Amino acid sequence: MTEDALDHDDDDPVLEAIRSSFRSTDAAATANHPFFELFREGPNIATICGLSDFLFEVSRSSPRDIDIVLLVARHADADESLPTVYWSPERPAATFGEVFYVDFGDKVQAYLEEGPLDRQTFLATSLLSGRSKGLHVLSSPSSVAAITDGLKLSNYFEWNDDIASTGVAGACLQLLGGYRDLPDPPEKVLEALRRSSVSREDEPLLKVPSIRLH
Repeated sequence: MTEDALDHDDDDPVLEAIRSSFRSTDAAATANHPFFELFREGPNIATICGLSDFLFEVSRSSPRDIDIVLLVARHADADESLPTVYWSPERPAATFGEVFYVDFGDKVQAYLEEGPLDRQTFLATSLLSGRSKGLHVLSSPSSVAAITDGLKLSNYFEWNDDIASTGVAGACLQLLGGYRDLPDPPEKVLEALRRSSVSREDEPLLKVPSIRLH
């Protein structure tokens, strides 16, 4: 991964351990990724939820690296050899995937439903949502809603000016990222894209895949 994705300094030991596991690795090493060793040494809820937090961190600071993290999450879901974790009395032996997809899905839904007022978080989540769908990691109803709202295919929100621009940019990032399952016919989506516009601030996001979202 690039240094941009890992160059963070905070006091969260879980996130720092996860960052360390991604240093000096690449997508080719997914099946034997050091993250799995980290999780096996101390299987717990915090590490699973920390991986979803790391995804949002990477999506903001180094978007081109999010596929690496998403592929690790997808492999973890399929790896039956990973230990289970205690989640609740009803789920005393939850799998990695069970916990991850609830936590990650809830965060994606919450950030998208908050809308584009928080520009940085909304755009980072939009790209992450599109790539999650494109890589068959996660599909959220809120993702479709954010696209239709951003392209004004619904009458739910009436965003104006910069907020409307960010809504359009978020929808485009989801579509560019790989989101395809839309409730509207493709020609209707294309027409909405043709009549949409973005601000000068948002326009570079749709041209430079490595743009930093902060």
